[in-house]
Amino acid sequence: LRRSMSGDTGYTQSLETKSYARGMEGQALVVGDVVRTRENNRDLGVLNGKSYVVRSVSEGYVRVQSVDKERSLHTLPASYVEKAVQLGYATTVP
Repeated sequence: LRRSMSGDTGYTQSLETKSYARGMEGQALVVGDVVRTRENNRDLGVLNGKSYVVRSVSEGYVRVQSVDKERSLHTLPASYVEKAVQLGYATTVP
């Protein structure tokens, strides 16, 4: 786990206390992570390829905030996060 090896104690603590969500391919998502959505869902107000920052993780839900000028907040159910949200650190900005 790269974040853990880099000395990110907040990440390690989140894993130990289980205050994280599982994204695509089992990725651990914690507060402060940059993530990208990989599937449109108009009911949730999210679009494929958009970047967000994880603001909170609770049982069954992840609260994210868009990184665009709108800074909109969205509450995503765990079922959506597991199939359509992944870490967004290695993305290309046009």
